[in-house]
Amino acid sequence: MNQVFRFIRNQLTLVRKWRQNANYTSIKHVPVTGSDEDHAKEFDALCSSPCEEWSSMGSTRTKLSSEKEIVVHLEKKKHWKEGFDMLRARTTLPFPIDVVWECVGDLRNRPQLDPMTKSLQYISPTGVKHPVIQVVSNPFMVVASREFILHTRTIHHGRNSHSLILHSQDPPFGVSVPVSNAVRGRVLLSGFRVERKSNSFTDVVYLCSTDPQGWIPKDIVNLGVSKSAEILVHLARHMETWL
Repeated sequence: MNQVFRFIRNQLTLVRKWRQNANYTSIKHVPVTGSDEDHAKEFDALCSSPCEEWSSMGSTRTKLSSEKEIVVHLEKKKHWKEGFDMLRARTTLPFPIDVVWECVGDLRNRPQLDPMTKSLQYISPTGVKHPVIQVVSNPFMVVASREFILHTRTIHHGRNSHSLILHSQDPPFGVSVPVSNAVRGRVLLSGFRVERKSNSFTDVVYLCSTDPQGWIPKDIVNLGVSKSAEILVHLARHMETWL
């Protein structure tokens, strides 16, 4: 009898949490801190930092339809301030840097690169140099959809290296955000850095550190962090359709 009551109690607890999560709009408002330069410097330092500063999560090999193969190296470390795992995925793609950047730098390709992305909309005025976007996704092991308001920035280091940096930002003043009925999450820091390795090969680094908010414990969020690394495989397969 005690086991039955314990089972019912656990189920009611799960239902209560699900309702809280489904109706959640904003548990706490966390303002954006740090300038664009701060985020750019942190992003560059994380992309360039030696492997010894990261914990290895192993490597995965994937065959492409063209019989080419890519190897993705996965690493993680704790975000210095938030405590969530930050993922770093590294690979070399068998495509020229101009093609890789054309795909990565065009945010409209995001739904094709990331299967968890449901929609992407620009919410800043047309023509803004560093646009703000709304991304709605279904993150791994998360009950409700998540919405992210992201500031985007592209940095060009000549013709041999480019970066696309994403981080959460409050919606621009006076700009309304389309209703998504999703939980508002935060991207602490994310993005791509692409560098020319040769005329036919490009080194790509992908960073991702996300706080989905809600009632989900950090340990559960960190368990699913490696799922986001699949974006590099989808990137390679998407570019195959271009060539």
